[in-house]
Amino acid sequence: MRREQKQPKLQQTVSIPEDFREFMQHVHELIETEDESALMESDDLLQYERAYGGLMDEGSREYGFTYFPETNAVSNRRPKWELELDAVDIANICEGSKTTFKVWGCQSPDCECLFSNPEETCFYCDYVDEVT
Repeated sequence: MRREQKQPKLQQTVSIPEDFREFMQHVHELIETEDESALMESDDLLQYERAYGGLMDEGSREYGFTYFPETNAVSNRRPKWELELDAVDIANICEGSKTTFKVWGCQSPDCECLFSNPEETCFYCDYVDEVT
């Protein structure tokens, strides 16, 4: 059995990967054309090869995305980035004026998971196995 034991996260700045930028271009086009998939509350209506996400709250302009970066991660770990962006951030990524993210990561050098919010829980670092 595992129990949650959150560890403090460290803030860092990372470059926006090209494939995530391509995904944001697709998302931006859907927002601009008022495509239903970009305007309905969902966590996975917007999909790309290594990312998915959607509108966090209907009527808002806040989006949540999960991205699986290419990595040299420790075996049996699949790093992911949990990102929250608004429509302006998405447009800025597309036009090139936003090229980095300020994110929070685990203290373990083996973990490549990143989060927009320092209070997020990492599957790999924020749980401990209980001895029974």
